[in-house]
Amino acid sequence: MTMRAQRCNTTNLKKVLVDPNHVQTFKDLYRLQMELIEKISIEKLLDLDQCIIGQEDLSRKYRWLEHMIDAMHNELEELRDWLPWKTWKTYKGYDFKKVEMEVKYEAIDLLHFLLEIFMILRISPEELVKLYQSKNRQNHKRQERKY
Repeated sequence: MTMRAQRCNTTNLKKVLVDPNHVQTFKDLYRLQMELIEKISIEKLLDLDQCIIGQEDLSRKYRWLEHMIDAMHNELEELRDWLPWKTWKTYKGYDFKKVEMEVKYEAIDLLHFLLEIFMILRISPEELVKLYQSKNRQNHKRQERKY
C-alpha cells in the first residue's frame, strides 16, 4: 500500500456522506456511489476525499467538477444515441420498447456522476432534498409570473 493510500481518511469521508443507521433513498444512493468509488481506485477516492472534506485547494475541486461535467456530457450523448433524434432521418422499425432499458441505464450513469458532483460540493442527502424543494418552489413562482 502506498503512503498516499495509507493517509486516506475514508472514515471521515463516510461520516460526511452516510449515516449507516438510517437508510433512506438518497442516503442509500450516496452509500452505493461511495462503494463504487472505492472499487474504482484508491487514488480517485483520495482525491475525492480531499475535495469533500474541504482540505484541497479550489483548483483541485474545479478540476473534479470539470471532469464530472465532461463525463455527464458523454453520458448524455450516449443516451441520445439510443433515441431517434435526427429530424432528417426516417427511423423505420424503431421500437423504443426494445431500447428502453439501455436509455434507462444511460440515465442512471448520469446519476452516478451527478451524485459525485453533490459529494464534491458537500451536499448531503438531506440538504439535497431541501435545496430541491426550495428551487422547485422558485421555479413554480417563476412560471406563475410568466417567466
